[in-house]
Amino acid sequence: MVQDTVNGGVKSFHMVNTTWGTALEDGTFYIEVKYNGQDLYSNHFDLCTADEEVIQCPYKPGPVHIEGDVKIPAYIPKGRYTCKAWVVDQDEKIVGCGYADFVF
Repeated sequence: MVQDTVNGGVKSFHMVNTTWGTALEDGTFYIEVKYNGQDLYSNHFDLCTADEEVIQCPYKPGPVHIEGDVKIPAYIPKGRYTCKAWVVDQDEKIVGCGYADFVF
């Protein structure tokens, strides 16, 4: 995480380097966030339309690099946050996942 000098608060930078073994035509992005061990946020998005500047479907088999920032407000409560995220493809098969654990 880095200070967001433009908007205040902080930004979380995320980066994914992977190699798709098969074509990714469509899918779903899932995210779960916990605050001090308690459920805080859970959602899912259509992978190919959630953020078209970052995700550009379809993907052919081979290496893939994706990166972006997530704005975190300055007023976020202090404590421990954990985040799980995963992607399922058009066949409902999990093709990627990630985990973050940080303390404010």
